[in-house]
This record gives sequence, C-alpha cells and structure tokens, in this order.
Amino acid sequence: MMVLMFLFAKTAISGDNPLWTLSSKEAILSYAMGQVCQGSVSVWAPSSVYGGEVFTNSAHCSLPVIERKDAFKVLSMLKQEQIYFSVARPDVDWINSYIGLYDNEGREMLYGYGWGKLSITLGEWVPPQSLLKFDTYLAWKIPLLKGVTQARVLLRDKSGNVIKTEYLDVDENGKIMFTRDFVGQNGEIIATMEDGSSIVASLSDDKVYEIIGVSAKIDASIQGVSLIPDNAVNFKVTPISRNGYGESPLIRGNLEKGWFTLRAMTTEGEISCGVWFRNVESPEGEWQYQEGDLDTDIPISQKGTYELILNWEFFGPFPMNYYDGGGKG
Repeated sequence: MMVLMFLFAKTAISGDNPLWTLSSKEAILSYAMGQVCQGSVSVWAPSSVYGGEVFTNSAHCSLPVIERKDAFKVLSMLKQEQIYFSVARPDVDWINSYIGLYDNEGREMLYGYGWGKLSITLGEWVPPQSLLKFDTYLAWKIPLLKGVTQARVLLRDKSGNVIKTEYLDVDENGKIMFTRDFVGQNGEIIATMEDGSSIVASLSDDKVYEIIGVSAKIDASIQGVSLIPDNAVNFKVTPISRNGYGESPLIRGNLEKGWFTLRAMTTEGEISCGVWFRNVESPEGEWQYQEGDLDTDIPISQKGTYELILNWEFFGPFPMNYYDGGGKG
C-alpha cells in the first residue's frame, strides 16, 4: 500500500500535522493506530451488580510513557487482562461489552463491541466467545492537527460545484475533530490556524492549494438614481415611459450656487412640468418646487449636494408629504 504525503507551503508535515492522512481510509486508520496509548474493556447487563474491588466489570491498561504509541501493543496488553463482572439474572439477560482504544488525551481512536448470553458449563455460568472477541473499527471522529481555531469541509460534485459546507468541531486543544466519512471525498478541508494562517488541502489526493490574494477596486451604484457630473450646470435625462407616462427618477449631484438647468423628456416625447429639489446637506432638508417644461431652471441658493425629482403633466405638482423616497410616477 502506498500512502501519499504532501508538504504545506508554511506548515511542514509531522506527527502534529497529519492532514496527509485524508487521502485514503487506510492512511487515516494507520494514523489512528499510531496515536493509541491506552485502552479499556467494559461489560454490563440490565442486572449488572458492581462488586467492589474484584467485580469491577471493566479492565484498563496504558503503555509506559516512554514507549511508542501503537494500537497493537495496547491490544496485546488487554488480552492479558482478566475481566470480572457480576450479573443478577444470568438466565435471561443479554450481556454487552465494549472496547475502546484512546490517545494520550483520552480521545477514542478505535472501538468495538460484543454481546451474548451466558450459558452453564460444568455447573458454572460462562460467557460466549462473542462477548469478548472484538473486531475494532475506526472511531467516528479523529483528532487531527494542532493550533486550529476553525475548520470546515467543502464537498463538490463532479463539475466542481460546492454541494455541501460543514464546519468541524475543534476541541479545547486546537485539534480538528475530523469525521471519518469525509476521507477520500471530492472536496477540501480549510483550517484556520492560531497564527492567522490557513491550510487548504484536498480530501482525495495529495494536493495543497495555494491561497491566492486578489486586489480589486470597488465600484457600486444605487439603482434608480441618476448622477449629475461634478461642476455641471445642466443635465439631461430621458426616462423610459411607463404606460405612456414619464417616471420620476431620483437625480442627485453636487451643484454650485447659481442656476442649474434640467431637461427631461421621455422616450415617447412627454415633457416634465417641474422639479422638486432639496439640499441634502441642509439641516432642514426641505423640498422646494420649481415649475418648468422641457427645460426647468432651478435656483441653487448655496453650494451643496442636491436631490431632484421630476414632475409630469399627467399628475401635476404633487405635495412632497406623499413622497416615499422612490419618486412619484
């Protein structure tokens, strides 16, 4: 079996950075086995009775600190243990068992379970082989990496479109609690580190994606607003007719003191009959009305930013207390 390993641009692969394990289930299983340093077996039944120091219904073992972590070493130690359990109704109860293999922080890496009924042999109650003969499996969540503040997984379809985003738990030690079902999937894991850097790695192969910085200038406008060029003394608008009548677009611009001429005619030739206008920088901000026709000359009493709204012959001058911010049409 070949295990593909890769290097991060800023974070080197080591025992503390095991994201290379994500490319296959075999690789993450190998990683999990190499983290195991302790294990336990427990037995229970509906009528279990805990009998003090002898009948503890469990067994536990740990590797010496100086020994290399290895799931098989822990299993060998557990096989040498004798477990004692007591049951009040062995004639009817199903007996259940569980084995867990853990890392040095008590995180489960592998697990297994068994069950069966006791039977009488030579006058004694004995457990079935299925009770304590375990097949162990990879745990549902495996702790990976260190120094992580946030992590998420992106899953993609064959075309590369994101079909699912899922945020992963990060434990108190900054380790990602990685869900085993994501191993080998089409997508990426994105991890944000304590130092502010990020790692983006593939879930299915040995790729690490370079994070590209892009700079762009923001250009935004507000729909429904026509802007007057700076220093202009006249402006022309040609609104599109609505049911044969002109709309009242909001017009805005920085105007100098003096006269400003606004020409307005719809695409069907309708001419406006006046303009509402106000200085938005004025504390009062009151609307004023200036009658006009094709060209409406508006008296600008002081320099400032002005808003203007066209009025149309069909409607006639309308009181601005009905104005809702979108214009009258």
